[in-house]
This record gives sequence, C-alpha cells and structure tokens, in this order.
Amino acid sequence: MPVGGRQVPCSLALAAALCACGSSRAPDQSVAPDGGAIYGLDARPSNTTCLAPSRPPAAIELWRALGGRSFSWPVLVLQAPADASRFFVVQKGGIVSAVSPDGADASDFIDITSKTNSSYDESGLLGDFRFGTPPSQGYCGTARVVSEMGVPGALLVAPGHPEKSLVLLRMKALDQYRMPPLASHVVDQASVDVLTSWIGGLSSCP
Repeated sequence: MPVGGRQVPCSLALAAALCACGSSRAPDQSVAPDGGAIYGLDARPSNTTCLAPSRPPAAIELWRALGGRSFSWPVLVLQAPADASRFFVVQKGGIVSAVSPDGADASDFIDITSKTNSSYDESGLLGDFRFGTPPSQGYCGTARVVSEMGVPGALLVAPGHPEKSLVLLRMKALDQYRMPPLASHVVDQASVDVLTSWIGGLSSCP
C-alpha cells in the first residue's frame, strides 16, 4: 500500500488504523429487560475517551404529601367541592381527618372507631361504606358471602326493605352477629332509626 510515496505492508496499515480508532468492537446494542437501552461501560462507544451517557431520570417520582403526615390505613383522600383549603383523609379504622394542604393543621373531622371493627376485616364499616363510593358500586344490593343471618334473600342494603338489610340487622343484634363484635352491648337506637328511615325510603340503589 503506498503511503507518503513509500510502500507499506497492508498488515501494518491495518494495525495503525485499528489503534487510531481505539477498538474494533461495535457498541453493545442489547436491550434491557424493561425495553430500554443498556447504559454503562458495556455500551460505551468505540472511542474510549468518550464518556458513556448517564441513565435518564425516572418518569415516576415519589414525594411526601400533606407535610409528610402519617395515617393509619388510609383508603381515600379527597376535597370537598369548591373548597381547596383542606383535604379529607378517610382511614379504614373509622377516622376521617381534615388536613390543610401543607399538613400544618390537622384534626379528626369524624371519629366512628367505636362502630367499626378494629381488625379491619370485612366487617369494617369504612371498608365498603366509604363516602367517596356510590352505594350502587359498594354495598347497596350486594349479598354477603359469609351469612344471611337466617333471612332469605338478605342483602347488605336492600332498598326499601330494612328488614332484609344485613347492615341494619347486625347493628340491632346482640348475639354473634353483632356489628362490630368488639363494640358495646348496647344498641345505638338513634343510629338504627336513621338507617331504618334511609333504607326504607330507597326505591333503588343510588
């Protein structure tokens, strides 16, 4: 091969070309398990003086909300219509907390822990009765899996039929069907009356 007017062996010219390029190995074009390109030393270009690109930032970022306050089994966070001054945090144990957006101010807006099952199982009131869930999507017209309490065709809430509504029947019961089983042995008649009136006035699941 003529170089600068002189004949140079082809093997020597090829070796010089390879040294100038750094490495003849092509960049690693394999794909990561998540479908993205491989980053790092294995994917660096043939020019060893070039730094490999850093991995781009993640598309999802976690950050603390409401001032980093802690809650027990939160199931729902929402705001009242046209009121951005506070959030309502529904906790499965039976507490609804009102919290300012920065978390500086917080108070228990509703506390019905005495009327919910502290074990947070199927009997927990707020597990199915969250105020952000329409009754037709949560408990109204729904059959209970475990027991009908001996009432044929009983539902959790049977529109227009308090006598077939298991939620009401369990509130009135003082035996093993008592809801919640860890509450007092006194029937809250005022609550029973309100629920009886509401269920009796339903023509369908709202």
